[in-house]
Amino acid sequence: MQGHLDGIFENYLQGWAWNPLEPDQAIDLDVYINGDLHGTVKADKFREDLLAANIGKGNNGFIYLLNGEDIGSIYFISVRVAETELELVNSPICLGKMEANAHLNVFKLDPYNIASALENLKSVEVDHLLIDVNDNCNLACVYCPNVRSYKEIELEQFESFLSQCIGKVSTFQFGCGQEPTLDSRLPDFYKILSKSKLEFDRLTMITNGTLLHQYNLEDFCSYGLTDLQVSIDTVDPKIHAMTRRGIPLERILKNLQIFREKCPDIDIIFSVVVNALTIDGIEDLIAFGESLGVSHYYLREITDILPAVTASPRSNDYHNWLTQLTLSFGDFQKLQKRLQHHHSLSKIVFAPREYIGDFGQEMRDTNVVVRSF
Repeated sequence: MQGHLDGIFENYLQGWAWNPLEPDQAIDLDVYINGDLHGTVKADKFREDLLAANIGKGNNGFIYLLNGEDIGSIYFISVRVAETELELVNSPICLGKMEANAHLNVFKLDPYNIASALENLKSVEVDHLLIDVNDNCNLACVYCPNVRSYKEIELEQFESFLSQCIGKVSTFQFGCGQEPTLDSRLPDFYKILSKSKLEFDRLTMITNGTLLHQYNLEDFCSYGLTDLQVSIDTVDPKIHAMTRRGIPLERILKNLQIFREKCPDIDIIFSVVVNALTIDGIEDLIAFGESLGVSHYYLREITDILPAVTASPRSNDYHNWLTQLTLSFGDFQKLQKRLQHHHSLSKIVFAPREYIGDFGQEMRDTNVVVRSF
């Protein structure tokens, strides 16, 4: 599933959506305004830019008329695949101040939208709140197109956001599109959160694990961390060096062992991108995970997450690597069958390519770029 919410142009909401597994089938999209279902639109309009970008035959755009008299009262627009929670990239978008106690399923905060969030949100209830405190990463994963910068959320901004903008949250997650441990101020963010009025059911962090040794890991326990999601694809150092460049695999594996020793009560979750180089070594990765007492393995088939047409990948080699790493049709299903009798099957969640959108909505993995406002 691929798509993008481009924005509002002369009272028309515009964007595109396409399923490469069903390239000739137009996708129905639900439009939510201020949290309520407003209508449904079919992504079947021809666009030259989509054709040029090899997005099907180009017949995947959509145009949705917003009544002029309603524009002034709109503060929040979300576009999802019909009858699902799967949002298009760049959805939701905010047009103005949200009413107090408004409800959001997912909201991502980052250095790009913090100023707008402080201006427009007040006591919002969020099911899953994601925070990228910085906009950078120290690994160069060949399948990750996320652009980077040195932008950061200021500690004062974060404190104001928690006290003014958020009234209630169920799951609080540090890290989404970038690497949170790259920010040396990370313990300060945890400290601010611990002193806030907010209560939550789950406090999680997603990381590549490369810099855990630089922190006092017991602090994470004291601040209420419930689980650590680790982006790791292989225990083969050669494959790791090829596809997740930057830090030797040995450092990551050692860090995870140290984390388990220091934080025995915090769950560890492996978030795994299954590609043509890693698929044969999944059992070895799970075996290492079992030595750590990993609670869940999220195995997701590699797919192109670049919002084509509207963005460019960080690396010029991105598309070449995607071609090399993409699984042949049916390979992921063979992996599922291969693991059907594995003793850790109850811990494994499979996310084949056709379900990446729903999986991403649930887990908000490290590779998805969601920059609102």
